[in-house]
Amino acid sequence: MNEPGRELTRDEVRDRMRAAGLSIPEARLDMVRVLLNTALTPVRAMDSRALQTVEPAVTFDAGARHGAH
Repeated sequence: MNEPGRELTRDEVRDRMRAAGLSIPEARLDMVRVLLNTALTPVRAMDSRALQTVEPAVTFDAGARHGAH
């Protein structure tokens, strides 16, 4: 799916909308597809193997009691 130059299809946009719980009118689907393809272009061009690894993100438990570790 991260192939350079590859564009999302209308069905893939529909799948992403469904997964995100979004409702977009069918008449705007092509506009959203173009915008999403434009936004993803730099991400697809990036070689993730060349990125420096970093520490994992800090996580927290919102349900934990104060002072409980």
